[in-house]
Order: sequence, then structure tokens, then C-alpha cells
Amino acid sequence: NVLIAAGNSGDASLVPTVVELLSDDAPVIRGAAVWALGQLDHKQFVEERSVREKAESDGIVRDEWWYAFAVRAEPVEAM
Repeated sequence: NVLIAAGNSGDASLVPTVVELLSDDAPVIRGAAVWALGQLDHKQFVEERSVREKAESDGIVRDEWWYAFAVRAEPVEAM
């Protein structure tokens, strides 16, 4: 829930914490962090996705990398 709130906040200062949670042991945390990062920083999201998506062991989290990218097809700054 905290990661959903972070993503909805629009607060870019939360990006480093969200990125850190992309490596959490729990897939549910990683998936929520993917979504939150997609909401907060499109450029950082694309960079992290290029490194992390293929290495992700959980299918649902891999799907979140794709879904969050597809939904957020343009940078937040352009919206």
C-alpha cells in the first residue's frame, strides 16, 4: 500500500527508495515498486526495466514491467 501511495504522490524524492525496493525478496513488493516507479519517473523506469525485466524470476513481476510500460507510454512530464 505504501508503494501505491508513493506512486500516486508524484513526489520524485521517493524514486531512490522505490528503486531500492525493486530488489526486495518479496515479489509483491517488487511488483508494486515497478508500478510506483512507472508513475514517478518514466526515464528511470525505462533504465531499470532494461536491466531488470529479463532477470526477474517471478512471472507476475515480469508482467508488471510490461504492463506499467504499456500504460505509461509517455513521460510523466508530458502529461
